[in-house]
Formats: sequence, structure tokens, C-alpha cells
Amino acid sequence: MIHASLERLDRIKSTSENLEKQIEEVLTCVKNKPLDLKNISFRDLTNETLKNIDIPNKIQIVRSDDDETIQCDPDKIQVVLMNIISNGIDALEKEGKSI
Repeated sequence: MIHASLERLDRIKSTSENLEKQIEEVLTCVKNKPLDLKNISFRDLTNETLKNIDIPNKIQIVRSDDDETIQCDPDKIQVVLMNIISNGIDALEKEGKSI
């Protein structure tokens, strides 16, 4: 019981630190930087985003082989993707598969 509570507290702390970082990044991007639109591969953007996320060993990220070129500000979209993926990992808890 105590061990589970300590694990939960560690997870809450880690999640709150991650959220704080993400909020700071979003605020910095929104306030200080105009859009820098580029045509970019969504697969490449996703791969770069995943390099910056700590994915637990028991979590499997499954991606489609399909790819599209999108016009976006890669830095800003990467922040959004990091948030979505991190939330998905948190929702899966310690084990799962994200498609």
C-alpha cells in the first residue's frame, strides 16, 4: 500500500514537472515567435517528437506507414504532439499500446 502510494506520488510529481515545462514552452512560443510555416512530413515530425519523450518500456507506440506533407510551424506543432502523446502515456498508466 505504501509502495503504491509512493509510486503514485512520484508519477504525480513527474507529470506536474512535465506539464510545467510544456506550459512554459507553449507560452514562450505563443508570445515570442511568429508562425514559421514549412512543408514537412508528418511522419518525420512525429519521429522527432518521440525522441523528446520518455516512453516507458511497457508502452508501445504504433504508427501508420502512411505519411502526409503538412504545412505548419514544426516547433509549435511539436509542442502540441508532445502534449497529446504524454497525455496518452499517462492515460495508459504503466502498460499499453497507443495507436
